[in-house]
Order: sequence, then structure tokens, then C-alpha cells
Amino acid sequence: MRGQFEAQLRAAGTSLEAPSLAQTWRAFREFSQIAVACDEESLFFECGLSPSNESHFYVNFTRTFIGRDAGNHFWSSEVNCDFLFESDEALEEIGATVEAEIEVPVDHDDFFRAVEAQAVWKLLQGRAPLGATIYVGES
Repeated sequence: MRGQFEAQLRAAGTSLEAPSLAQTWRAFREFSQIAVACDEESLFFECGLSPSNESHFYVNFTRTFIGRDAGNHFWSSEVNCDFLFESDEALEEIGATVEAEIEVPVDHDDFFRAVEAQAVWKLLQGRAPLGATIYVGES
């Protein structure tokens, strides 16, 4: 899974080491169209003032998979993308949570339409994050 997502990041013009929000979102959207053999899948998006530092605004999006192996043991994997920006008056006024628990096979269009309708995209356009972390692995 890590290799697939890294390839999507490169194709979108970014990387795990120095991600940009718009390109990472594009890669995440493309990656979410790739079928994964699992029992359950969820998509999650959240943005708002950081609970630990109100001068920061965060954006988080995650794709999680849960399944069982041949021995009937549960496993869980995820792609988790976190971005932190300096906040301002415009960002202080917004916050959103969009969640989708999906039965396999999936259609992600409603989730992505709901997320992309959020005002955060226009407000963060052109801003460089203070920090960003992408985790791909077991959850």
C-alpha cells in the first residue's frame, strides 16, 4: 500500500517527505479509487482550529482498511495525512468533519464532493503549511 500511495504522490507532484496540501489531496483522491481487499473501509476528513494551539489550523484526511487474514486474524491499515497551518480570522470561522464508512465495494464520490465543497480549500490555496505528516501503515 505504501508504494502505491507514494507513486500517487509523485504523479501529483509531491512526496511523503515534503507534501503540499493540494497535491496530496489529489493523490489521496486517486489512491482512494484503488480497490483494496478488505472487509471494511472508511474515509475521514476534518479541519479546524488545533485543540492544542488555537493559533494553528489543521487539516486531516484518512483512509482506513480493516480485514481478516487467512488465519481469521484482524488487520488494519491506514493512510493518514496531517497538515498544520498558521490560523487567521478567516480560518477561525470554519471547521468541518466529513466521514464515510463504506461497505466494500465502494463508491467514494459523495465523500469527495462533500469534502471539496468545504470553504477551507479556497482559504488555504497558496498557503504553505507550517508542517505536514503522512503516515502509511498499520493502524
